[in-house]
Amino acid sequence: MIPLAPNLDHVGILARWVADVAAMLDVMAGADPREPGSLAAASGDFIHAAAQTARNQRIALIPTVFDERATAETQHAIGAAVAKLASAGARVEAVEVPPSLAEIVANTGRELIAEAAKVHRVSFLHACPHPCPSHRLNGGQIEFKNLAKKE
Repeated sequence: MIPLAPNLDHVGILARWVADVAAMLDVMAGADPREPGSLAAASGDFIHAAAQTARNQRIALIPTVFDERATAETQHAIGAAVAKLASAGARVEAVEVPPSLAEIVANTGRELIAEAAKVHRVSFLHACPHPCPSHRLNGGQIEFKNLAKKE
């Protein structure tokens, strides 16, 4: 995987079982003096937490975010997962998207574009020899402006 924006793009932990993900989190979570981006927060006991049942767990579901764009197959899979969690004792509650989400999405887009430009600057320069349009961020949108000198 080649990250577009290092602060946002991470492969994450891929595993077949929740217990395997929990074991990896137990090893990886917490502060690492060799990694300036790590958090100094205390890590939890993820293996123990993963072994807990769904009973009395509260799960928030944001149907308006996915229902409009999800395929029928995906909607069915989500419905089946929600039903299984509810039958195991979880409280599944539909919640609304907070109004601040639009601002969060816009800020994430700005960060992504800035990081992508920095990380891939050399690639962009090779792919787009001079004269090349500049790429400028304007309110979360990319603007293209030709900076070529007129002769």
